[in-house]
Amino acid sequence: MGATETHLSIYVVFMSLGLFFTPITALVFQRYNIIKVSTWIWVVGRSVFILTPFVAHDVNLFMICLGIFWICETVPSPGYVRLLAHLYPDELRGRIMSFVRIGMTLMILLMTPVAGWLLDNVSYIYVLPCMSVIGWVASAVFARLKVVHPVTPTTDTDRHTTVRPPLRHMLKEITNNRSFMVFLALNILFGCGT
Repeated sequence: MGATETHLSIYVVFMSLGLFFTPITALVFQRYNIIKVSTWIWVVGRSVFILTPFVAHDVNLFMICLGIFWICETVPSPGYVRLLAHLYPDELRGRIMSFVRIGMTLMILLMTPVAGWLLDNVSYIYVLPCMSVIGWVASAVFARLKVVHPVTPTTDTDRHTTVRPPLRHMLKEITNNRSFMVFLALNILFGCGT
């Protein structure tokens, strides 16, 4: 593709640039529906990969697409964290989030060689638009999430008296939320293409 060291440096910066806007989105999420706003931002960001065949000839245009993608991918992060507070009960949330992260990381490690092979043998010109479609599907599944548990404020005494639930109880809680499991699977598949 012809990316220089400067382009690669800018790419790394893009991955963090969206975090500068998170204080604004944290305020937006206090007034508007977290799921709807996050979904639309992700759809916009994931849509830029449809343009890959048209911008691949110009590394600067492709870098602009990557910048838009990474900004849109990271801007909704405060909403995602707030939403997790509604998806899982207080006493399980931290451990469930850690299991979800471990599962996502393991899947990424398993899928990375497949994604690399696809990019090398099929070409990013075809792979990235396909990943864009998978990203849209993941966003659509995310848009259908249902809030299960209300957020309850905790006190210091609650933190000291909480009993750790058994692993099977946490896994049951994760697997009971089918739409979240599908969203995670599709998001991992989308992430492998990007």
